[in-house]
Amino acid sequence: MFDFDKYFNQEIEIYLENVEYNLIKNESTDIANIEIDCKDIIDYEEKENKLCFHFSRVIKFSPEKLFSIKIVYGFNLKFLNKENIDFSINEIDWVKEIIENGAEYVNNVAGRTSLLISQITSSSGQPPLVTPPSFMLEERSDQ
Repeated sequence: MFDFDKYFNQEIEIYLENVEYNLIKNESTDIANIEIDCKDIIDYEEKENKLCFHFSRVIKFSPEKLFSIKIVYGFNLKFLNKENIDFSINEIDWVKEIIENGAEYVNNVAGRTSLLISQITSSSGQPPLVTPPSFMLEERSDQ
């Protein structure tokens, strides 16, 4: 189990990176038999003295109806002292580690994302779409 507290500063930088909302005007008002596809994606990039993670939640409907939305939050983890790290940064699967051992970081931005989606989807007077305030791990067929 990776110990983030051992290598990263306790302060976390969180920022809203992108919001995309598309109202889909469809002549058909039939919403029976539509499926919602809600997907969470985490990626990262290394910059100087920190790891910059990007948490995205994308919601679409099949067949294409109602709306689509994508929210992206970023959060940065600053290394305490990069020179004293006892591992190679490139050898670690950071996405896997942040999902499995960094719930306090991921759930923070997932909760913010859930709230923002609810607020945006209720802005037209409809009931809000409430998504889980935590990372939604995709089921994988190779596990």
